[in-house]
Amino acid sequence: MESGSETSVPTLADAEEWRSRRIAELEEQLREHGHNELQARRLQQSLAVLRQTPASEYLRRRLARDAEHRAVEVRQERARRLERWDALVGKRGVRYRDCTLENFQITSDAQRDVVETLRDYLTHLGPHIENGTNIILHGGVGTGKDHLLVPLMREAVLRHGAFVAWDTGVELAAHAKESLACGYGEDSGFSPVPTFQGPDIHLISDPCPPGGTPAFYAASRLYQIIDGRYSHRKATWITINVESKQHATELLGSQIVDRLTDGALVLPCDWPSYRRPLT
Repeated sequence: MESGSETSVPTLADAEEWRSRRIAELEEQLREHGHNELQARRLQQSLAVLRQTPASEYLRRRLARDAEHRAVEVRQERARRLERWDALVGKRGVRYRDCTLENFQITSDAQRDVVETLRDYLTHLGPHIENGTNIILHGGVGTGKDHLLVPLMREAVLRHGAFVAWDTGVELAAHAKESLACGYGEDSGFSPVPTFQGPDIHLISDPCPPGGTPAFYAASRLYQIIDGRYSHRKATWITINVESKQHATELLGSQIVDRLTDGALVLPCDWPSYRRPLT
């Protein structure tokens, strides 16, 4: 996560101090490497130039150099964030690449209310990430719940520099089953300690398998993840095909749901599926 800090504007006194310190460093290097004729000549030239450079000119050059370095760092960080975002959305599928709150189809007041609430969450996204504020979107299948969270993830990655993971319940269950089959240990590649506490945000789509409750090993793994993230104040975003908190509790268990809903933004997506069969 990015963090801002205020820095004071350098003065001529600062420049004179930096210049004097740099002269002392070069003089020390000259004493250490004076036996090397070529290196000694270069150090002497640098010293001669530096001693003749006024503090005002030294300050101008230093500020220009620092600005150039910061610009390079900003470009590199933007490239890293874009690479992370491309990898994240590429894993899930091109269908989600262009999802925004603006192009979410609104045909009812319920949809409009959810979109506006998410816009407000997006406005304060930084503090929500820092505080680990969860989001739970629940409702029927095909209501666009993942679509609604994609723009929030995009903003988290590209603007706030957050690290985001996006998994489905089926993927987590498969990982848990494979972990169980392989056993734990240094050679197995798996660890009994949850590995999903690290991301600033972890979106889990459909934590329940189609048509039922998670198997015991999958439910245990999901509890490890949710409990670990809850303890570390890491945001977990859930899209789940249930009608209510009671329904979610019946499928996931009270320990998981109680942790997920504590201080969370819980939004019902109670409208028909956008998916339509061929006629």
